[in-house]
Amino acid sequence: IEAQLEKVKGVYGSGLAQTPRANKDDSGATLSLIDGQSFHPNLDPSHYVACQNLVLRLQDLLDRDFLAPPASTPSEEYVSSGKTTVGIMLSETFVEGTTFGGPAYNSQHVHRGDVIIQVDKVDVDGGNVKEALVGSDVPGSAVIVTVRRSTGKVSDISLIRMATEDLASRKRMMEQLVETKAGAVASNNGTIAAKMDGIIRLWTQILIADGQADYRVSETVRRQQTFGKELVAELKSALKTLCETQS
Repeated sequence: IEAQLEKVKGVYGSGLAQTPRANKDDSGATLSLIDGQSFHPNLDPSHYVACQNLVLRLQDLLDRDFLAPPASTPSEEYVSSGKTTVGIMLSETFVEGTTFGGPAYNSQHVHRGDVIIQVDKVDVDGGNVKEALVGSDVPGSAVIVTVRRSTGKVSDISLIRMATEDLASRKRMMEQLVETKAGAVASNNGTIAAKMDGIIRLWTQILIADGQADYRVSETVRRQQTFGKELVAELKSALKTLCETQS
């Protein structure tokens, strides 16, 4: 894109901000036309077309969901379950809590008392919020959950859907760790109980760190996509301004 723009900008010298002259230049030469678009005779219209094509390709790229898993290569264990979750316990749209080990819990950004008002920027209510959270029902797919805090603040939270089987496995792991610790306490084995405490803390930290890493990646991708789309819009406007003729 930069190379093509340099060719276009070179015609005018002062860059994209300058508006070209009217239908004829100072010598009376008629401007070229492509699809109704006027061009200065010194400007090769193919450069403009090349720029436009590159901009369209870039826009298409930015419109893709980079966080979505490949649809053609689903995991066999996911195919058997066919269900996903973000691990939010709801009463209508009111967040009652989050499930340990789930995407919402691990993100540390969804809290009891939050109210879900949008899913993927679409308004939701008690009748459709759960269906919206399930969405494509593909493990690894991203979803943006917009919540209103008890303070009134509205926040967008990026979560990655998890297979319900995976979440169930994490819950069972924690339950077994807790049961082992309880058995050690009941038998007055302080050494084992202390070690189990350490294992439980470490397991929790690992899950939270993993979830927060997913959250940061998702937020970074979406932020860069938004920024890229804004730049594309500016570039399209600049190209149009460059080649427009004054009446």
